Amino acid sequence: MKNSSKIKKKLNYDAFRKANQQRLKKINDIVVEAHLAIQGLQILAKQMPQNKASKSGETVFELDVPSTKKARTTTIRRKPEAIEKILKERIDTKEVLQSIVFAISLTEDYINDVLTLVLEAYPRKLLISSKGNQQNSTGIKSISLQDLIEAKTAEEVFSEQARSRARDALYATPQQYAEYMNSVLGFRISQDVLNKYIEIKATRDLYIHGDGKINSIYLQKVGALNRGSEGDVASLGQKYFKDSVGVMKEIFSTIYKGMLASYGESLQVEAVLKRRSEAIAAKP
Repeated sequence: MKNSSKIKKKLNYDAFRKANQQRLKKINDIVVEAHLAIQGLQILAKQMPQNKASKSGETVFELDVPSTKKARTTTIRRKPEAIEKILKERIDTKEVLQSIVFAISLTEDYINDVLTLVLEAYPRKLLISSKGNQQNSTGIKSISLQDLIEAKTAEEVFSEQARSRARDALYATPQQYAEYMNSVLGFRISQDVLNKYIEIKATRDLYIHGDGKINSIYLQKVGALNRGSEGDVASLGQKYFKDSVGVMKEIFSTIYKGMLASYGESLQVEAVLKRRSEAIAAKP
């Protein structure tokens, strides 16, 4: 209880807790939405045999969809067998895939937000490269004279550079990105958790950029955590989805605890949070 009381008295406790709670609510909402959607699709799938037309091959589903002609629509028609196939694919794979994509985006937004916050608060960390090491003079990102002139304050320059640096880091290799996070934040996310997260993102890529079949790029990224051999389908299902959400929640928890421990009393971070709050309040 004493430790809990001390934590709650930290300078930036409320801001860090709010940011964490917002992400937790959103990821829980993703789980709820996926559950309700799959449940509804399963009910609809069970009703399909009853809705089939009496004549073989007769169309029972019609929908107006956008046409290539301006301000025009065209009507598409699907047979019951085609609708059943669409429902099955949505239940078995696509609903889970969509939810995983949303959850990954939420996780990356959280990571990006804390990276930007720490970089703004401690501008010297802008000298850390996306590989996680200190840059030499030839590797330092330059700032144009126009940016300096147009910026009202030095803080504006740091803020823009922080966003740019955090955004650029997303394009590093998974291991480089992990090292960059560790170097900037000053605390480590468990390597086991990071490896699982890398596998989840690699599985997402298999479906977004292909048909879910494992390829050499996936195997190179995930190593021993692979879920099959090249050519196999990396299966998606409720268990995989729930396990994936659990991994992302572990990342949330590590970020929250790490930020409290490392920056809970940081005046520099408080100043950035205050500027952000004021900027939001100033918007019409």
